[in-house]
Amino acid sequence: MSHNELKKHTVKVGSGSGCLFQPMDEGYTYILTAKHLFQTDEPKAENRAYVENGSEIMLTFQYHDNDEWIEDPVPFILEIGVNFFPHEKAQVDAVILKIPYKEGFDNIFIRDTNTADTFYLCGFPGRLNDEDEPGNKYTPYAIIDFFRFWQSL
Repeated sequence: MSHNELKKHTVKVGSGSGCLFQPMDEGYTYILTAKHLFQTDEPKAENRAYVENGSEIMLTFQYHDNDEWIEDPVPFILEIGVNFFPHEKAQVDAVILKIPYKEGFDNIFIRDTNTADTFYLCGFPGRLNDEDEPGNKYTPYAIIDFFRFWQSL
């Protein structure tokens, strides 16, 4: 999958990023993102509170059309247990968002090679917010040793 193809699967979630995925469910599409984007307390607090039910968070999708990237902002109304599912362990910074079905995310890409430099973390770092072109607000970061990184979490 090329960097441009990865952009399609990456969504801006408020001030952070998420990854779109489509399990075998034609009713909804899902976003894996960071739990801290929805928490209101200090990062080191034991039991951090979430933003209020009914809060609006902007989701910004990107589409490629005629050699240009187009941003599509969509409001997301947070409903805990309905469309917002945080990981139950406090130390795991992950949440799944459930959104209406978006076509085109049901493909699974598998490569025959499995070298460490083929894995990337992709997203919308804040330092790129002022870029004029939507496609330039996105960046991939290569992970040198993905498996060791993942096991260290």
